[in-house]
Amino acid sequence: PLLEGADMVIHFGAIVDEKPFMELLGPNFIGSYNIFEGASQHGVRRVVYASSIHAVGMHKKADFIGIDAPHRPDTF
Repeated sequence: PLLEGADMVIHFGAIVDEKPFMELLGPNFIGSYNIFEGASQHGVRRVVYASSIHAVGMHKKADFIGIDAPHRPDTF
């Protein structure tokens, strides 16, 4: 219901530190799913989803990767 009538949603909510999977499951995985599902159900035209360095954290800092770098996650 929070997305009813919205044109866009920006999702930054997550636990950013490494934790046991079960602690991350609700806020990081199920929470993200709920944002996208709610947006879909209410016709929200755009979801801005912020990821983190953890998606590409296994690249070397000296590599100076771009936005097209392959995922190399260093966490769940």
